[in-house]
Amino acid sequence: MRSQIQWDDDWIRRRLRLRDLHYLVTVAQAGSMAQAAPLLAVSQPVISKAIADMERLLGVPLLDRSPHGVK
Repeated sequence: MRSQIQWDDDWIRRRLRLRDLHYLVTVAQAGSMAQAAPLLAVSQPVISKAIADMERLLGVPLLDRSPHGVK
C-alpha cells in the first residue's frame, strides 16, 4: 500500500524545489529522461537524481518506468 503524501507537512514543502517539479513535468511530457535532458539543458543523470531524490523524500514512485520510457 502506498503512503499518503501529507502536503501540509512543512518539512516536505521546504525540501521540494520548483526546479525539480519542472524536471518531473518535462520528463512526463517528453516520455523519457533522455529526451527531456536537452529540453531542460541539463544532463540525464541530473534529472534522474532529482527525481530519485523527490521519490525518496515523498516515499512514493513518481514515474512508471519501462524500457520504452516513462509515464
